[in-house]
Amino acid sequence: MLIEECEDFADLQKGRAKILTVFRCFEKVKAGRHILGTMGLPRFGGAMNEFALWLLTLANDGEVPDFIMTIDALWWAEATPIEREALVHHELSHCEHATDKEGELKFTDEGLPVWGIRGHDLEEFNATVRRYGAWKGDISAFDQALASHQPRRAR
Repeated sequence: MLIEECEDFADLQKGRAKILTVFRCFEKVKAGRHILGTMGLPRFGGAMNEFALWLLTLANDGEVPDFIMTIDALWWAEATPIEREALVHHELSHCEHATDKEGELKFTDEGLPVWGIRGHDLEEFNATVRRYGAWKGDISAFDQALASHQPRRAR
């Protein structure tokens, strides 16, 4: 639903990205932080590649998805509708139409988009921002986005 109504995801809508959502039934912690969700490309290495792709086709109506979104099922069960929507928006924001070295959009030989994973807009520590403020451009952009926030209601 977010892909269709949110202009942030125009590339996903235009490219008809196929996204498989999987709910993880165990807690995942990385560097002491609870991981609520992840977004990834269906890439597997080694001897298990063909088997893994076959399993994905079973779980995704006979097609290999373009992206796999994994969500913590225990968190999801307790989350509010707005929290759920925010997490899905966050994970979808990792999806991008890949570009080449010149910044041109990449396509397959069949004319389909080549998909990629976008990193976070901001990577910083709260303590550094408390001490130095918006010392990098991405911090200023994040501060401006926060200041322009318009509260949304649950659907």
